[in-house]
Amino acid sequence: MVRGRRRARRVSALAGNRSVVMDPPANVIRAVLSGGFQPATAGTEAVGMPPFGHVLDDADTAAVVTFIRTQWATARRRCR
Repeated sequence: MVRGRRRARRVSALAGNRSVVMDPPANVIRAVLSGGFQPATAGTEAVGMPPFGHVLDDADTAAVVTFIRTQWATARRRCR
């Protein structure tokens, strides 16, 4: 089961992450639409999330962001 925790020092945790919990939810919306990659350092590979803006409409984007915020934010917040 996915719990939004950090995995083996490869990706940032979603649980309690400021980008997930901040209002307004612009950062998490931007991450869903545009994707994002963490900087790679020597000896590591870049990992990240691909963009989904080209396949999600506004309602789908709101549903995904609401899911992320209600699963892994400390406060249960809906995105509209």
